[in-house]
Amino acid sequence: MQPINNITDINSVASTETISLPINNSLSVNTAQLGVAINTRQIVNYDRIEYTASEFMELLASNNLPKKPIYVEGDIVIDNNTEITQLPENLTIMGKLALDNCPNIKSIPVGLRSRELLIYSCKNLVYFAQNIEIDVLSITSCNSLSMFSNTVVNEELSVASCNSITRLPKVSGSIQKLYLYNISNLILPEDLKVQGNVYLSGCNGSNFLGKNIELCGDFTVDNARNLTKLPDRLKVHGDIK
Repeated sequence: MQPINNITDINSVASTETISLPINNSLSVNTAQLGVAINTRQIVNYDRIEYTASEFMELLASNNLPKKPIYVEGDIVIDNNTEITQLPENLTIMGKLALDNCPNIKSIPVGLRSRELLIYSCKNLVYFAQNIEIDVLSITSCNSLSMFSNTVVNEELSVASCNSITRLPKVSGSIQKLYLYNISNLILPEDLKVQGNVYLSGCNGSNFLGKNIELCGDFTVDNARNLTKLPDRLKVHGDIK
């Protein structure tokens, strides 16, 4: 086993050697090319790799992502991209992740963590995989999206014009805002509690409100033509508009 003191020494080690990194459980890389070197060598003593946003984008384009969990400092914006088909599993983005018109992305990967996830017009996005946690989630015009598998939203959720969605992701008890627009087949989850305001527009399913819903802020309903009454177990502490 060949120990190294700095990640920049990695390319000086033969590809047949097992490399031992300093025991700090983190590996900070300076260029995207080092990710290629990491994949061609057996490395121990680290549990994640850290990238800047620009380094991560370069590595994502090269399709040589390491198999260890990846941490990215900064915001990632991917728009009008037909080359990228998937994001790496166990990806943590400390800022915002925005996907705009990425037609070949079909799923949000296992273990994604992000402060904010914005998805717009990804027409072939079908599902969120397991173990995903987002603080702020906004999804617009993703008509193939139908499934959230154990996805948790902590602060704010906005979904608009996603006609295949019938169930929302799980929201934590501390969620502050819930905005839903033009989702005809939606049914809100039972035992839903929202600390802030809820706005529903164009959600025309007759039973979309569910049961045991507690809203601590204002509740606004607009253009819900099939809604004939509010459920008995709906608690609204603010105003109903």
